Amino acid sequence: MLGDAVEFPTRGETALATLLVGGLLSFLAVALWTVGVALSILLIGLFVLPFALLASALLRGYFVAVLRSRTEGSGEPPSFADWRRLLADGLSGLVIGLAYVVPTFVLAVGFVLTLVTADLVLTGTTADAVTTATAVVFLGAICLSLVLYSYLEPIALAVYARDDRLGPAFSPHEIGRVALRPVYLTAWLLAAVVTVVGYSVALPLAPLLVGFGLLFYVDAVRYALYGTGIDRARSETERAPDEDPIEGSGFSPATAHVVEPASGESLETESAGCGESPASESVSGAWSTDVSPDGNRDWTDWDHTER
Repeated sequence: MLGDAVEFPTRGETALATLLVGGLLSFLAVALWTVGVALSILLIGLFVLPFALLASALLRGYFVAVLRSRTEGSGEPPSFADWRRLLADGLSGLVIGLAYVVPTFVLAVGFVLTLVTADLVLTGTTADAVTTATAVVFLGAICLSLVLYSYLEPIALAVYARDDRLGPAFSPHEIGRVALRPVYLTAWLLAAVVTVVGYSVALPLAPLLVGFGLLFYVDAVRYALYGTGIDRARSETERAPDEDPIEGSGFSPATAHVVEPASGESLETESAGCGESPASESVSGAWSTDVSPDGNRDWTDWDHTER
């Protein structure tokens, strides 16, 4: 799994061009967001931020395309040729990401409000104790929510990549059928290791610009691992469907077992085949049954005479 994901971004004739474009977009996204936020006080940044959003959306759309490629079994990475679709997928991906990060944002706001309230209302050692307890609880909850976000968001993006609709990306059934599979957990853990190691190498090289190319490569490997884990988790789910209780019982409406009340002997009757007239069978001294082509029986009166 890991070796295949590491090689994935370098396959195909356009791999080098894709890595260069991805590295350039990574640099532009960071630079434009930094400049836009810094100059937003002077209102100049408001004209820069849309371009930062554009670069981020293209990058996001590319990683959605990576998930689509891996879950569909493609062996080569996507390119930036179809930039319109990448842009549309990227904007949708940003919406999904923002929705999944809402719990973390709510916890962060609650943490700040709780600290401010405690500082205004309480004093002395009581205030210190409440502040410490609040910090421990909220920071722990925020860290847990961030882990859940990083675990669930790739699944949501893959669901969107498959269906091209936002709704299924928030379906508990679609998310749970992948998230609860050990194979996806393994892929996610490998992606976490790749991210930590890759970023520790790429970030110091960012001032030389080559670091942004490495950052893009690390992210491509990370999403390739996500896609592989999601694909295998879906395959496991499809191989173990819920069993039909009637189908699994071995009962067939075409064959029935009739037990005589008196002697306990059994009589097996079969329904008429396709295109034949309904068969009617009876035994002297036994219950008489009319058997219809669909296997249903109409029990009649006890018959002591031969027919």
